[in-house]
Amino acid sequence: PGGEYAGVSLEAGLCLHDPPAMAVHRVLAEARAHADFMRDVVPWAHVPDAWKLRLLKDGDGTVRGETAAALWDLHHRRRPPGEMGVLWEDAAVTCGGADLLHDVVGSDRRAALAWLLHEAEESSQRKDESTERAEELLEETSSVGQTIAQLLAESETLYSLDTELVVAARETIRSEDRRSLIRDIPADADPGFFGYLVGGDRDLYAALLARRAPREAHLAPLRTEPPPANRDELARLAMEHGYTRADLGHQPL
Repeated sequence: PGGEYAGVSLEAGLCLHDPPAMAVHRVLAEARAHADFMRDVVPWAHVPDAWKLRLLKDGDGTVRGETAAALWDLHHRRRPPGEMGVLWEDAAVTCGGADLLHDVVGSDRRAALAWLLHEAEESSQRKDESTERAEELLEETSSVGQTIAQLLAESETLYSLDTELVVAARETIRSEDRRSLIRDIPADADPGFFGYLVGGDRDLYAALLARRAPREAHLAPLRTEPPPANRDELARLAMEHGYTRADLGHQPL
């Protein structure tokens, strides 16, 4: 009662006893109007599983992300079981907010692995989009300075790696997971993924150096902040693969 949802909570609650289509449509309408409606108002313990599945598959990212967060809380910060867990993972990884992601990648191995792969692929795609946009601006302005200024102004075209989340996810997954990611994520993903996934592990760094990848990716483990305790050992390994002392200068990611 009272507050922002006065007059809405009762109607939304009552509609849960109406035909499913009406209830779902009402919930979706409110979810799109109020980002926190899904968790603050919907009585999730009484919502049938079929409706939860419908919400997790909704075309609106806000609806999917808020549903994933609500189900995470409902299941005592664990993934839902069965088919719902599969849909929940996809919604959490692709549409979850910062609070949900910090909880999930720090405790759920499968979700952490899925998030790392999704984010690496996203960074690769955004890099391509940024390159295309830079080429367009350069043709228009013929000025590198103006092009950079415009790209910074259009911040949505730039990708920013959340290193804290990457490190949290790295600590949740297994060593073999890290090895498979180093092998499988796009070579042009943000170099930080390679740097923080290796995390000072000599064997994983050898696996990265053995992979065909850009120079920035190969040298990323030497440029993390803070640098790995065994940076000198990793640097010697990089030199064994053809890099020079000049290449190894510590330039933070």
